[in-house]
Amino acid sequence: VVDNATYTITTKQQPKIMTTTSDSFFFLMNDDLILYCFSFLNVVALSQRNVVCTRWKELVTTAIDYICQNKKCIDSREQLKVAIRQYINFGRKAETVAAVYGWPIQKWNIRLSKKDSCYNNNVKIFQEALDENRVDIARHLIDTLIPTDKNNSIMTLGKRSIPLSFDEEEERGWWGIANYQKKLFCAPFHSSFVLVLDAENERVLRTIHCGVDGQSKWQGIARYENKLFCAPCNASSILVIDGETEEVRTIDVEGLVGDDDCSLWKWNGIVRCGTKLYCAPSCASSVLVIDGETEQVHTIPLPEYYQHTTTAAAYYRKWSGIAAYGNQLFCCPFDAPSVLVVDAEAEEVSAIPLPSSSKKIKMKWSGIQNYKNRLYCSPCDATSVLIIDGDTRETHTIGKNSRLLRRGRWNGIERIGTKLVCSPIHASTLLIVDGETDEITSRTATKGRGGPGWSGIAAYGDTKLFCPPLYSNEDVLVVEDYAVSLLG
Repeated sequence: VVDNATYTITTKQQPKIMTTTSDSFFFLMNDDLILYCFSFLNVVALSQRNVVCTRWKELVTTAIDYICQNKKCIDSREQLKVAIRQYINFGRKAETVAAVYGWPIQKWNIRLSKKDSCYNNNVKIFQEALDENRVDIARHLIDTLIPTDKNNSIMTLGKRSIPLSFDEEEERGWWGIANYQKKLFCAPFHSSFVLVLDAENERVLRTIHCGVDGQSKWQGIARYENKLFCAPCNASSILVIDGETEEVRTIDVEGLVGDDDCSLWKWNGIVRCGTKLYCAPSCASSVLVIDGETEQVHTIPLPEYYQHTTTAAAYYRKWSGIAAYGNQLFCCPFDAPSVLVVDAEAEEVSAIPLPSSSKKIKMKWSGIQNYKNRLYCSPCDATSVLIIDGDTRETHTIGKNSRLLRRGRWNGIERIGTKLVCSPIHASTLLIVDGETDEITSRTATKGRGGPGWSGIAAYGDTKLFCPPLYSNEDVLVVEDYAVSLLG
């Protein structure tokens, strides 16, 4: 009945053989016989069959309702969480949940307590996602619908607002964000001022003019004690912000740029390791080192291949982002064909070659963060997440065939709990990687948006993430408990 095949029918009046296909055979059968045939299929198999006609749909519904006639009520969040996970697996577990709670999910009898009633609207969103066959959305809604933290706290999808209402002639755009106590400082990229946010109350505290004009000034910001340092991109100096007094000053780096170096896109990304801060080389031919105590600066030269303009590598924006694992610093490969590794104690550099399939891709990954002994690189033009083992220095990728990774670019990655969250720069979603399972999911950041959005991401406490806007047409993005809000 289900698959196209040849059937033999013997009539009672006289021995007569008739050959037909399943479609025409269906119309020769009465309802009781069809339902009897359907009884040999499970609920999931029935629901996945293409609808032949209205009669077929009605009979499939009748068969499923008969199989699921003794369904139970769902009256707790934990019960709902387990049932949803089984529902989307479409395997043996899905068949089990169908027999217990019914099929499809729209027919579940969900009776949550009053304190859990806020989930009912989100369950409807989940149901609509499945109706549209958007299983990717349904998967990442699970954690939003059903909290998995120890305190079982409620997660919502509510939006809040921090308006960025500046002078229309004022240039905006920041690249990188870091916290000091209850404040968040955004590094000026195109903007002429530092943006200071109140992380607790989600509002703009003030702006601090940095006294430097121009485009693409600093890329990345990191804290040492009460000071925040911004990595110089096109600027000829390091920007230093006092987190306590909010005074700013600069440290000149012009004498540290080699004769063959380009004066643009010098360093991209900064991280603290011990008492020093290290900036990843973009077009520069060295790693920039800042002493957090004395504010003295020096450089660590790159291997010869990356220093000369006679090689193609010299024109690359080589690495974008840097993270520490012990005394080793790992730079995320942007155009470079390898991961750069810096030994902070010996001040020596080495490289981890990438697989040949990844070497020729431009703008591969941008932003790097560690979870336990592994370092994760946020995908830009690459269609996978790069993972580096900090102990063995082996690399591999995940998510290469995922639809989620073919939809845009991300820039910047932050760890919160067991998750690593990537900031969307040319994407409409936040990309989320589970550090324990390597499962990749996403959250919608803004509907229908694919243009330049946010660059950099920072955690505040155990629940909030903030992303600064790269261009003037966006506001600050806030993620709380993996639910998304646009501030402004």
